[in-house]
Amino acid sequence: MHSGQVNVQGGEAAAASTRTPQEAVTTATHALDQLAGVHSERSVQALRDFCTRLAPMKNEPMVREFERKAEPLLGAAA
Repeated sequence: MHSGQVNVQGGEAAAASTRTPQEAVTTATHALDQLAGVHSERSVQALRDFCTRLAPMKNEPMVREFERKAEPLLGAAA
C-alpha cells in the first residue's frame, strides 16, 4: 500500500472484530477520517456496509455521530 492510501476493508475488519460497538465505531471513525479526500467506490461500499451493521444501534449517540460524519462521503458517492 502506498503512502496516503487507506485500507478501509482492513479497518472495517478490525472494527468488526472488536469487542464492543463503541470500539467498532471508534475504529471506523478513524478509517472515515483517513478517507477524507479519497474517492474510491470500494471504500464507500465498505462504509455503507458498516453503516448497515450499525442500523440496530442507530439510537446510540456514538452511532448517530458516526453517521453524521459519514453522510458527506456517502452523499458524494451517490
